[in-house]
Amino acid sequence: TGILAWQTGTTESITWISTGSIVNVKIELYLSGILDSELTSGTPSDGEISWTIPFGLSNSSQYQIKITDIANPTNYDYSDYFEIYTSSELIGNEVPGYDLILLIGISSVMILILIRKKLRKK
Repeated sequence: TGILAWQTGTTESITWISTGSIVNVKIELYLSGILDSELTSGTPSDGEISWTIPFGLSNSSQYQIKITDIANPTNYDYSDYFEIYTSSELIGNEVPGYDLILLIGISSVMILILIRKKLRKK
């Protein structure tokens, strides 16, 4: 199986299964075994949160999520390693989808030219 890869700016689901009476958990992001950021200091242990991956994170396949039982911090687990990457499609002040808009615009002009030529022949 391939490694899970998430793009900055997207919203992803972090899911987990807990056993016993874990009420609240803390969720943290680790990069190469070092704490990078805290995603939440406490959330109900209902098995899922949504996380919008912030811009500014380093491109790496060495990220892990750590989920810790707040009431008993010795109960924790790490996810498998996964990748976070930044889209190379948006550089500088480019507009998302600009190439598609430009292509549609050019196609529309070409169609109008062909229709005019056809109407002139009649």
